[in-house]
Amino acid sequence: MNLGSLPTQRFDAVILDLDNTLVDSQEALVAAFGSWAREYRISPDQLTGRAGWRTRDIVDAAIEKPRRAEALALIDELELTTTEGITAIPGAVEALSALHEVAAVATSSRRPVALARLAAAGLEPPRVMVSGEDVERGKPEPDAFLLAARRLDADPARCLVVEDAPAGVEAAHRAGMSALALTTSTPSADLDAEAVVTDLSEVSFTVGRDGVSITAPGVTAG
Repeated sequence: MNLGSLPTQRFDAVILDLDNTLVDSQEALVAAFGSWAREYRISPDQLTGRAGWRTRDIVDAAIEKPRRAEALALIDELELTTTEGITAIPGAVEALSALHEVAAVATSSRRPVALARLAAAGLEPPRVMVSGEDVERGKPEPDAFLLAARRLDADPARCLVVEDAPAGVEAAHRAGMSALALTTSTPSADLDAEAVVTDLSEVSFTVGRDGVSITAPGVTAG
């Protein structure tokens, strides 16, 4: 593991994805989308490569237009009620506590779903949250991260994004932001980020007068 140049940089804000970045929701996602796919006779192949996408965009890609509204309503209900087994990702509590006012969540999930998952994991939502319905375009477009930066009054060039999905890393770079990727759902070879770690327990954030710094035990800038 190498954090590259990230330890030498200072950031105005840290914008974190939610699913499999702050909360381990993989089993809940598989259960909810599995039930939904069976209802609409969608093969698993049709959902492959959609990690990080908004629910609405997944529905639009998989369902014919006349049935999209009902399909979206069903997956919303399934995601909202399927919370058993959701836990905090290691290091998530410490990261949010350290970052406090300079942290935001930018998720492809809809706001009620995001809040339900945070609650299930025992995490307090940060002051700034951007959810899938807040933006015109979902990841890999940069809209969610740029909106989060505006709400934090932060320069995008001085924001660090924490993500687990290739679409999220791409969105961060399109926004002009640096990216720290977690391998909680995606192999490191598929994550084209400035640095890749297993989860948030491998890094520490410190808020100082000159901004947010990131370090990891035994890791130096490279």
